[in-house]
Amino acid sequence: MVLVTDTADGTRIYTDERSSSSFLAASIPSIQQALSIPGLWFSGLLAAILLAFGAILLEAPFEWIRRRIKDIYTRVVAYIQPKDRGSRLWKIFGIRVDVFPFLIVGQLIAAFNAPLDAIAPIHQLILGCVYGAIAALIIHAVTKWPEIRLQRSKNNDSGEMRAQWLSLVLAISAVAIAQSFGITPGLIVGIFATRHFRKSLDESGSARSSWHLSLMLIAAALISWFGLEWIALLITDPEAPLRIISDMVLGTLVVAGSQGLIWTLLNPAEDGSRALRRHSLARWVLLLAIGITMVIAILMNGGELQGIFSPNATFEELRGLILSGVALFAMLLLLHRFTAARATPKRAR
Repeated sequence: MVLVTDTADGTRIYTDERSSSSFLAASIPSIQQALSIPGLWFSGLLAAILLAFGAILLEAPFEWIRRRIKDIYTRVVAYIQPKDRGSRLWKIFGIRVDVFPFLIVGQLIAAFNAPLDAIAPIHQLILGCVYGAIAALIIHAVTKWPEIRLQRSKNNDSGEMRAQWLSLVLAISAVAIAQSFGITPGLIVGIFATRHFRKSLDESGSARSSWHLSLMLIAAALISWFGLEWIALLITDPEAPLRIISDMVLGTLVVAGSQGLIWTLLNPAEDGSRALRRHSLARWVLLLAIGITMVIAILMNGGELQGIFSPNATFEELRGLILSGVALFAMLLLLHRFTAARATPKRAR
C-alpha cells in the first residue's frame, strides 16, 4: 500500500518499499525482498514455458493477424503522415525531432500508473516526464547499439530513431489494465520509439541482434535496480536533487526494461525475436524466463506473495508441477521443430 504525503513546498512523496518523489521508484521492492518470493525461479521458468508454448502454437494465426494489422497500420500512417513528411523532419544525432514530444506524452500516460487520487502535482509531473523520456532514450541507445554496429558493418547505415505515435494506444490500454487490477508499480509498454534502417538484416543477423538487444535490456534493468537501491541508501532524503533524478530515471529503466524484454520476445510483429526463436529456442526461452522472473519480482511484494509454491512444500507436492513443466517443454521442442520444418519449404519456394 503506497502512502502519500505532501511536503511544505508542494512536492508529493510516495512511501512503499522506500520513500521517493517517483511512484515507480517507491513501488519497486528491494532486490533482497524480491528474491524472498517463494518459488520465484520455478514460477518464472514455468510461466515462460507456458507462454512459449502458446506463442509457437499460435504463430500461424498471429502471422495472419500481424499481416492484416501491418497492412492497416501502413494505410493509417500513410494517410496521417505522408512518406515525404518524415524526410523533412529535423534530426538530432540520428533522432527525429518528433521523438522528443512523443516520449514526453508517453511518460505522461505512464504517470497515470499511480493511484488516480495520488497523481503528482503539475510541476512534479512535468519533471517526471522529462526524466522518464531521458530514461527511454537511454534504453533505446543501449539496446539498439548492437544492431547499429551490425548495420554499420554490413550496410554502412546507423539508422534513425522514429516515433510510433499510434503505439500510444497500447500505452493507454496498459495503464487502464494496471489501474483496473491494482498492479504496482504499473505497466510501461507502447512508449518506445523504433530504429529505422534502409535495409533489413538477414535472419542470422536479426537473431543475433535480438539476442544482444535482450541481454542489454536485462543488464540495463538489473544495473538500474542495484543503482536505485544503492543511491537510496547513500541519499536518504527523497527531495535531494540527485535522489530525485536517480529515482525517476532508474525507476523507469527497471520497470520498462524488464517489461520491454517480455514484450519484445512475445511481440508477433517483432521479426528479430522470431528469428532468434527459430535459431535457438533454448536461448529464447531462457531470455523469456529471465524477463518473466524479473517482472514477477518487481510487481509483487516478496513478503506477501506466496508464489506458486509454499515455502515448506515437499518434493511430492511439487512433483506434479515439475513433471508438467518437463512434459510441456518436451512438447514445446517438438512443436518448434514441426513449425520450423514447415517454414523451411515455404521460405525455399
